[in-house]
Amino acid sequence: MTTSSSRLLALGLLTLCSLAARADILSIENPWIREAPPNARVLAAYLVIHNNSDAPVAITDVTSPAFGSAMMHATVEENGLSRMVHLGRVEIPPHGEVRFAPGGRHIMLFDPEKRFRAGDKVPLVLHMDNGICNFFDATVRKTQP
Repeated sequence: MTTSSSRLLALGLLTLCSLAARADILSIENPWIREAPPNARVLAAYLVIHNNSDAPVAITDVTSPAFGSAMMHATVEENGLSRMVHLGRVEIPPHGEVRFAPGGRHIMLFDPEKRFRAGDKVPLVLHMDNGICNFFDATVRKTQP
């Protein structure tokens, strides 16, 4: 898939989300993206997701109109070696939280539309398995807050 067709797909998903019922099921704490070198094609986003409901919630996708694609990953260690694994689903227990932090879960952001610098705001969307989406902005930072 080309970068332009990936962005069109992301915009289409955003349109579908905007039509879905929205609720304050999730709250997002401290979303940030590490500033990358000028020619970087991959960035990483971090945040804490709180489930404010009485039922478990599953995040099944993440998108951004500012990137060609995005994926949830986790860093795992096996036999002394670290590697990343794709997460197709992240469950958040009722009134619980899930952390996306350096060295653990994170959101990989591929093919940025431009170079993002410290202080920039980047739109991200979490897609839940119930069809509801959570829209928020992540701040680009040079270092971990």
